[in-house]
Amino acid sequence: MTEKLLLAESSGGRQFLLRNGDLFCMFPGRTYYYRRPDNCSKLLMSWIVVEGPGTEELLQAAGLTPDEPCLPGRFDAAMQSALDDLFQLMRSGSGADSGEGLRHSLAMQSALLRFFFALLAKDDGARRPESRDWVRRSLRYADLHAAEGLTVEQLAAIVGMNRNYFRLRLHSA
Repeated sequence: MTEKLLLAESSGGRQFLLRNGDLFCMFPGRTYYYRRPDNCSKLLMSWIVVEGPGTEELLQAAGLTPDEPCLPGRFDAAMQSALDDLFQLMRSGSGADSGEGLRHSLAMQSALLRFFFALLAKDDGARRPESRDWVRRSLRYADLHAAEGLTVEQLAAIVGMNRNYFRLRLHSA
């Protein structure tokens, strides 16, 4: 995206102000409305549809869920390169013979896998703390700031985790 875009999910009423570098995932069964602010003269968006076995787990591992569909600042040059390659392959079509068609299909899958590899690799260190020190740090922070009305998002940020991953790890700790 080159400028700001306001997205609102009708079912939950949540609004997301997206900026350049933000990643937003639209989930099935939910209705989304989006608009470009009046002061935004141009907007560039890329769309892909991903479905099949394991898709939900893959998106969740990246921190994307129907309740948390936005990853601010996560879209980077490696993801853009993979999508550019994927879109170029989609435009070019596959060759007539079966060998060329298979190579084309594998090249498209490779580009998509590079996109998800970049997405998952971007947050690897934050999602895999080396010890249970993160539990102690979040409890200490919660004790010091209990009167401030803390959110799970704030605690997760303190220990460098995605909110959903933090919640899952906290429940299993």
